[in-house]
Amino acid sequence: MPEAKYLEMAHGIAWWVKAISKLNPGESDDFVAFAERLFDLFREAEIEVADDVIGRAINHPVGLATEAVMSWWYEQGLNDDQGLQEEVLPLFDAVCDEGAQGLRYGTVVLAGNVITLFRVDSEWTKEKLLPFFRWDGFPEVAPAMWMSFLHSPRLYWPLLDELKEEFLSIPNHFEALGDTYEEQYLSLLTFAGMEPSGTFVMQDFKRVVDTLSVNASEKIANTLFRALQGAGDQRKQYFENRISNFFQRLWPKTQDVKTPEVSKAFAQLCTVSGDAFPEAVAMLRDWFQPVGDTGLILHLLQKSDLAQNYPAEVLDLLDLTIGNDDPWLSEDLKRLLLTIQAANPPSAEDARFQRLVTRVQQLGYGWP
Repeated sequence: MPEAKYLEMAHGIAWWVKAISKLNPGESDDFVAFAERLFDLFREAEIEVADDVIGRAINHPVGLATEAVMSWWYEQGLNDDQGLQEEVLPLFDAVCDEGAQGLRYGTVVLAGNVITLFRVDSEWTKEKLLPFFRWDGFPEVAPAMWMSFLHSPRLYWPLLDELKEEFLSIPNHFEALGDTYEEQYLSLLTFAGMEPSGTFVMQDFKRVVDTLSVNASEKIANTLFRALQGAGDQRKQYFENRISNFFQRLWPKTQDVKTPEVSKAFAQLCTVSGDAFPEAVAMLRDWFQPVGDTGLILHLLQKSDLAQNYPAEVLDLLDLTIGNDDPWLSEDLKRLLLTIQAANPPSAEDARFQRLVTRVQQLGYGWP
């Protein structure tokens, strides 16, 4: 087929290549030949690695062809350290050729599979793919590589050891990554900081956390809440071994981070801490302040048995997070106060309890 005609049909061919890679997982000749032709066709092309680069990559003929090769490769059955098969090696080499600027979308697609590539062939990955993650070496491509990795990030310490400085330097490039990938990174950073491994130590994470903006710290606080919420029956142990460790050693102890959003995240964290609730409130209470929207806090408390088991601590949390002008209090507050009173009758004489009862009455819920 003439090159001009092939170029005109490139998108359709690329989609077809992706389709047949899944239909015949044991046969590679057809789709490999078409992928090679597509790579040759675009090798010298000019592309722009910017503005929705992930969307551009996965919809470009080179990206589609790279995904086709990856799809076929996954179907072959992969094992750690087995090395890259001869069918895919020249194709992966091609998209990682530093001189093949027109194939950069393929490099970006590989970045989203870097953990698997590293596990199967770490030497090839270190030599061919990881250089594109270097901020100094490839400043125009590195943001796209990290976006692709952070699209579905996972902790794999041997890989992060190889990219340690680049990983820890990501906050310096948040503007290039955008809000979505900033949030993905902060989530991964939080999980990594809770239990460092490999060559990483607490001080590495402390150095990064101390440079973050208030907004970024708020996102970390929310990540800590979600992490504990997902710990299931292990919440007490998770709080003691990870959440508490992160807070004591990494959380910034500065006044500017004491925001309503942090207060809300930490209050929500307490509500899902289970039997660690008293310790959680004691550790975090200095960070509590009226949050303006206590809906989820009240809901999580009401669906638990914390008010019955720890009435004094629940009253403390409610008093510190509910202001006198909060217009969005649900009737869960009334139910919680009744539970607190039943579990600890003297609490009804507490000025904090009486203030909250007044708020319940002001909102028309009646008392008792």
